[in-house]
Amino acid sequence: MRHCLRIKGLFLIAVLLAPTLTEAGTVAYYRFDNDTVAGATQDETGANNGSILNSAPYASTVGQNPVKQTGTANATSLALNGTNQFVSVPHNSSLSFGSSAWTIEAYINLSTLPTAASSGQWIAQKKDAAIDDFQDYGFLVGGSRAGAAGTFGKSTDITGHELVVELGKGAGWTTITSTLEVPAAVQWVFVSAAYDGGTSLRFTLDSNLTDNLPGAIETIALPGLTNVTNNGPLVLGAKRNAAGAAAQLFGGAIDEVRISSGVVPVADLLSTIPVPEPSSFVLAGLAALACLAFRKRAKA
Repeated sequence: MRHCLRIKGLFLIAVLLAPTLTEAGTVAYYRFDNDTVAGATQDETGANNGSILNSAPYASTVGQNPVKQTGTANATSLALNGTNQFVSVPHNSSLSFGSSAWTIEAYINLSTLPTAASSGQWIAQKKDAAIDDFQDYGFLVGGSRAGAAGTFGKSTDITGHELVVELGKGAGWTTITSTLEVPAAVQWVFVSAAYDGGTSLRFTLDSNLTDNLPGAIETIALPGLTNVTNNGPLVLGAKRNAAGAAAQLFGGAIDEVRISSGVVPVADLLSTIPVPEPSSFVLAGLAALACLAFRKRAKA
């Protein structure tokens, strides 16, 4: 009996003291689905609402309905013309990460893909009106510009269809280019980039949104980077040039853009079905079963 109580006690201690992963926290989530004010887009967290520039319309085509991870209905996306339409979100310290970890997720459906290795269509960038050395982060589909502070990942046979992240260093910027490429056919895909704050960057690309798998995953090792923050706006669907004007604009539909502090586990990305975690009650039940098994062996 004392052994049984000891087993139960150990299981309870394990439940109470078991280490947990640092959870990523959503700092902005643009669904382009529940917006009620013309020319404005609602952040589901309520902290980082933005403005839709030049009357970008909503489209009834979406990547997934419902969104697999949350189970919420998804009726519309935002259609951008690739010329002058984008979303601008005022600076908020919650959107600045510097050398801290972050994750950006989005469903995208590009009407055309970049045709040059040096061009791009930007999903998200946070940057003030200065040179790219001072961008906080940028996530795009496009060619790999040589980063003045370092270039990592794919470096040859650049098509302009790759997933790319740029990080400002203050003196130069770092470019990280994935081997994952958006398909040439016009279709919805789910993309994400997750930066751990210095030593790695994980890309995912899911072009089969009907299954329950996360798609292709690639993690690129980094040498321990130090990055800057800034007081510039977050821009969705474009990048800002040195004059503060929008450039390399996104042409196509974009939806369910979620930005999180920390690295979101692959199993928790928007395009995946959540896997329930075992509760303390399940663990307690396992403890009881272990106790019964021990008692049966003791009587044998």
